Amino acid sequence: MSLFARWFQWLLVKPAPVERSGSPALTPIDTDRIARELDLEQEARRLGEAGLPAADQGTLSGIEAAIVRRVEKARQDYLSWGVGQLAVLNQDIQRRDLTALVNQAGQADREFERRASALVAGRERLLAELAREAAAAEVELEDFRARHGLRRPPRYPGPAGVFFGVAVLVLLAVVEGALNAALFAKGVATGLVGGFIYAGGFAFGNVAIAYLFGRWALPNLNHRNPLRKCLGGLALPLALAAALAVGLLIAHFRDALAEDLDDAPRAALESLRRDPLGLKAVHSWALLGVSLVCAVVAMGDAYRLDDPYPGYAALDRRRRRAQDDYGLELEELRAELETLKDASLTALDRALAEARAVLHALHQAIEQKRATGLRLQHALADVDHCLDTLLGRFRDLNRLYRSGPAPAYFAARPPLAALPWPDFSVEQDLKKYAEQAALLSGFVDRMEDLRGRIQASFVRRRDGLLPLDAQFRAEVGELAP
Repeated sequence: MSLFARWFQWLLVKPAPVERSGSPALTPIDTDRIARELDLEQEARRLGEAGLPAADQGTLSGIEAAIVRRVEKARQDYLSWGVGQLAVLNQDIQRRDLTALVNQAGQADREFERRASALVAGRERLLAELAREAAAAEVELEDFRARHGLRRPPRYPGPAGVFFGVAVLVLLAVVEGALNAALFAKGVATGLVGGFIYAGGFAFGNVAIAYLFGRWALPNLNHRNPLRKCLGGLALPLALAAALAVGLLIAHFRDALAEDLDDAPRAALESLRRDPLGLKAVHSWALLGVSLVCAVVAMGDAYRLDDPYPGYAALDRRRRRAQDDYGLELEELRAELETLKDASLTALDRALAEARAVLHALHQAIEQKRATGLRLQHALADVDHCLDTLLGRFRDLNRLYRSGPAPAYFAARPPLAALPWPDFSVEQDLKKYAEQAALLSGFVDRMEDLRGRIQASFVRRRDGLLPLDAQFRAEVGELAP
């Protein structure tokens, strides 16, 4: 939980109810219940018939004194309740203060700037290193282009093209294997199953050899170096010769299998050495044609899997990887800055909502304090009315049953003990509320400015992270001779 949330939760927690001995909830006093408990009517009749209290008596009778004690007890209990409530409300009002919250929220722009600076500083070294690697790869590529007289961009397939090219090679091996198997089956005693076993191995070997020539040997024809160009020129007839040799070996092997010789591989090699073109069956010539076609197609497919100029595509791929690494790191850092900015703006809005809630809670506490004072006044007035009611009922009944005059003190209410009245005034509280409201109003007035500062700081930090082209130009300028 954040500091803001813990502080806000502490502010809004409801005050605990006052639990004090002799301080009950503020409920109206029940005059009828007191009258029943004191047996007021019977006592009034009994004393009246006895002529008590005497006409010249100046002190309260026992039942009147009991009524007064009951009333005094209720007054004291109500007062204790009011004092306890006042203490809780004053404490509640005192802690409802926006100053710390508003002051801290008012530093939101500086806090964002500090955190953004720390975030960028922690990644600057990695970005610089990635930029240097990208620049080095760019310089290396440009140097390669200059040394080899290359003015065109590299030409090579992307991931989808490479996948397609490899798929073609696999398909060629499968197709050649299937065709070979069908032709082998014509002369193999084990039929189609045996043909598949032999055909698969020959097809894979034929395509693999063609791939090696097409991928690594033939591109040397395009090299600027005369020696490598010469090697590339030699590779072409060698590749065709290798394709022809593999095809003839496959065809002679089929002839040997068809004759059901004990050592078919040795017989095929001997036949190939003695008379390369001396194939004995039409199906063997068909095998030769299939092998040559598959080898030529595989060679061409392998040749197109990369740039025709040896080494050019590898350097370009390295440059692209370095650029992508820098770009991904840069975008990740920008995304983190964006997240930090959004979190700062959200925290600012949350602080405003919390400040408004605290001010509202302060207003409620002040109103509750005012209402509590009025309730206490009304409760004490009800107690006084209860005293008048109980004494009046007793004295009226006493007069009714007595034969002589009533005591003179019956005409007056007995004095009650003076109570120290709690201070429920809210003038100072209202002054505090006005100050807090002004503080909130100032915060609201600054909200847009704070949001604008955070946004401006974010834009400045984001734009300060050099994009690929600008960063590379700077790094390439440093690395270029």
